[in-house]
Amino acid sequence: MRKLVSLKILLRSPVKTLLTIFLIAAASFALFSRITDYAVTMRETENAENLYHAVASLDNVVPDIYMDIPVSSPNGWSMAGYGFTYETKDKPWPTEAELAEFSSLPGVTLTDIRYLTSGLVENYKRLDNKNYGGFAVIEGTYAGYKSNESILENHICMKFDDVEVIACEEGPKIGTSITLEATPFGEMYYARSSYTRAFYDSLKKGSRCLLLVNNTGIIGSETGIMFPYDMGEEALCVLDGQPDNYLETASFARQKGWVEAINHNNYAYDIVYTSDMRAIPVFNEQRQIISKGFPLTSEDTDACVVSEEFLEEYGLSIGDSLNIQLGDKLCHGSAAVIEGEDVPEFMDSIELEIVGAYAGGEGFCIFVSC
Repeated sequence: MRKLVSLKILLRSPVKTLLTIFLIAAASFALFSRITDYAVTMRETENAENLYHAVASLDNVVPDIYMDIPVSSPNGWSMAGYGFTYETKDKPWPTEAELAEFSSLPGVTLTDIRYLTSGLVENYKRLDNKNYGGFAVIEGTYAGYKSNESILENHICMKFDDVEVIACEEGPKIGTSITLEATPFGEMYYARSSYTRAFYDSLKKGSRCLLLVNNTGIIGSETGIMFPYDMGEEALCVLDGQPDNYLETASFARQKGWVEAINHNNYAYDIVYTSDMRAIPVFNEQRQIISKGFPLTSEDTDACVVSEEFLEEYGLSIGDSLNIQLGDKLCHGSAAVIEGEDVPEFMDSIELEIVGAYAGGEGFCIFVSC
């Protein structure tokens, strides 16, 4: 009897009945949707653990502080930038215990310690971009200087004829007559050096000189060759009265070192020891990719990975072998050096099999299993 009464009440209030049914259905649907969303979220989270991961790199380098000083012409049409670098002290390298502690942190699944040194790869020259310059040591006959105060005050351009290149890194070809781009007088507060106006006035036209220059390859400049006045008083020396073998004398030891450094840089590759390339950020983030073969892992021995450019330039393929002489000094940032005292000694060559090639980045880096 009660069931019948209840049914009659529902039939007498159809609006309330429909509203009740709608609310029950909506609540059920909302609950079911939340349960479904949660299940899908948990499933995708589990899948994401195999697809997404973070990459960290420990480094002991503290960046130097650079202060820039712009110098403009009187009419404001030309400008040169000078700056001062305040060197900061790097932090000590992490100890083995600290590295082990880092490797044991939750979520760390892969670690790799990398070392960088220089290496000579048979007779293959280093693959640098020829559009960018580098240092060069030259001889030239001094032909005077000119100044143009409307371009830059307290700057001059030196000219040299009968130029002979003794050593040169990659870059635009240096002609037999060159003009060194705007060089500031050494008495200027933003470019202190021994190369003052009095120094340039004391140079005699026709004097044979030895110079260190920077063959920048700057597009739009007169020659793209700059004088690195901040390298010290050895950067420009008069050779009058010097013997033919002056570079072998003690007075020119630093200049000889520059020649040795330049010759080293033309052939030295960046050799990166690694036990697992998958832990290297540029590969992990796919800014560089393995385009041929496979990356190095801890299971590889006597193996290396080179650039596609290297293979193409020297007609090599995956599976070929390279004979590499490794340097005895660790490098930071690059195998290239400036001073002769930083040129490493090279050990006996080892034979490595090319197991892979990478695309992207610089072509002068070779990864070696360790």
